[in-house]
Amino acid sequence: MVIQITPGMAFGTGTHATTRLAIRALEASLKKSGLSVLDVGTGSGILSIAAAKLGAGEVLGLDIDGAAVKNARENVDQNHVADIVKIRKGRIGGIQKRFDGVVANIDLRSLMRMRNPLLGHLKSQGILILSGILEGERDRLRQHYLVTGHFQWAKVTEEEGWACLILKKRQR
Repeated sequence: MVIQITPGMAFGTGTHATTRLAIRALEASLKKSGLSVLDVGTGSGILSIAAAKLGAGEVLGLDIDGAAVKNARENVDQNHVADIVKIRKGRIGGIQKRFDGVVANIDLRSLMRMRNPLLGHLKSQGILILSGILEGERDRLRQHYLVTGHFQWAKVTEEEGWACLILKKRQR
């Protein structure tokens, strides 16, 4: 899969281990085409673009930074996936939809704080991908999500001192 990214002020050029881990998690999780994906903290839009190129039918990239949103939209256009990927400025609380998959490649503190909104935007049996955390933080974050009783443990991957958690929302 080839993704073209125009460097900007936004995070996510594809060279960082957390981005690679999240892309691999998307590859492993998007087994059916046409699934919906929410990319929280989209940055450059690389994970949104990857989800589209992996067969997602609908992707929403969300970021609070206006410069990141502008850069992500340019990258979406450059990769010819604007019919699938929509980029919006805003917070996760501002959307009402549920998704088959949610990916967030951001810092531990934000991932801890956003547990309930992330859970609320995930369909039953949906996949949650959490990246941007150090290996030493993974157990704390995993327990923070599993204690809700809404997730079953799926997988952890690690690279260069960074970790990515993949959880599946239980069917209710």
